[in-house]
Amino acid sequence: MPNLCDYDMRVEGKKDNVEKLLRIMKYEEPIHMYRIFSAEIYDSKKKSEDVYVVSICGDCAWSVYVCMLEGNSCYYQGEPDGTSLLQLTKELNLKIEIFSSEPGIGFQEHYFIDKGKLIVDEEADYNEFWFDEENLSKEEIEEEINRPITDEEFKDYLSEGYFSRGGFDGEYKYV
Repeated sequence: MPNLCDYDMRVEGKKDNVEKLLRIMKYEEPIHMYRIFSAEIYDSKKKSEDVYVVSICGDCAWSVYVCMLEGNSCYYQGEPDGTSLLQLTKELNLKIEIFSSEPGIGFQEHYFIDKGKLIVDEEADYNEFWFDEENLSKEEIEEEINRPITDEEFKDYLSEGYFSRGGFDGEYKYV
């Protein structure tokens, strides 16, 4: 089974074009991207007369790069029934900003694509720490992971049941 990558993206464009992107991501069109397991709209705002900003979350295999972009080790290699976000943003006149997390391997991705041009392409180390036991003390957690944790990480564990370390702040800057 592949490692699972969660993603969150904001898409800016005409409503019909954003809807077509979503249909492609959900395998509801003859053309498709690869190994995207889910894509759901959770927010939509009208920006101007015919331009919307739509938030989509979901998951895919391995990474956003492998499943949705182009290049070495990507699923899309120019097949006529396949496509990528680079192709789609150009064809559909879209802007897309994406953050992803793949805690199994320990990284996050951040991309910004503007009408076919990859403007931001960055990756950061990222880890999530989950524990089977409940109500561990800070010292017990530090002993289990064999390193110190911050007070903020311990507060996250107490409220969420886990804490994360590294990665991006997840603040959208471009869309």
